[in-house]
Amino acid sequence: MSPFLTFSLSRTCLFIVLSASALPGEELQPLITTTGKALVSEDFSGAEMPKVFRTLESGESFSIVEGALQAVSRAGQKQSTHGVIVAKAHDLTLSFAVKFIKPGALYIGVDGYKEQYKGNTHLVRFELTLERMAWDQHRGGPESKQAVGEAMKAARAAKKEMPKATPEQLADPNFFRIEALASKEIKCAVDEWHEVMIEVSGNELVAQVDGEKLAVTAEFADAMKSRLGFGLTKGGTVLIDRVRIYENTPRKGTEATPQK
Repeated sequence: MSPFLTFSLSRTCLFIVLSASALPGEELQPLITTTGKALVSEDFSGAEMPKVFRTLESGESFSIVEGALQAVSRAGQKQSTHGVIVAKAHDLTLSFAVKFIKPGALYIGVDGYKEQYKGNTHLVRFELTLERMAWDQHRGGPESKQAVGEAMKAARAAKKEMPKATPEQLADPNFFRIEALASKEIKCAVDEWHEVMIEVSGNELVAQVDGEKLAVTAEFADAMKSRLGFGLTKGGTVLIDRVRIYENTPRKGTEATPQK
């Protein structure tokens, strides 16, 4: 092989490697899993809300705008803007495009079976704002979750902050709390489309936003999943499009690298 051809091939390989990190607007690729059976493919191209998306108690906050799902977080809502897509699989991959029309906090909740509940509940949650992305997990039992929920309602009604959990409460595995797992500062521009991909493989979680990655290991994600929730808070307005949900299997020789 000639030296010129060797150099050309080396330069081509280097270009391919450098191009593997997605830029804003480019299609993302799974990092730790192999995509399997397609569960949901929704482009919101119809005039009405597709049956695959359920708006729960905040139907007035969702609409189809310009061929995308618009979610609006309105001041004074009794329930936060929240809808779900039913997708049953033990491990799954979610990808979608999002455009922030007005700054807010977008949450993707992964619901599944939890032994303490003898049924389905929140397992882990991904948060995306214009400045950061983050993972958290829900811990504790159903009775405590209900009690904490009532206390939060009372605090909001009285316009007071919730009291911080005591060390004794945090030491109790049945005490309900939302634990932060990892976060990362990013920059998402308003009025621009951003590509998001989430992989859940056992307890390994990986989120990608354009070219940024956030990987973490959870404690309770290794369970049968039942649905994915789309929530919006903090007065935001977003458009969501090109939702794809797949079953996945772990890719051999890869694993998430938890953020410290």
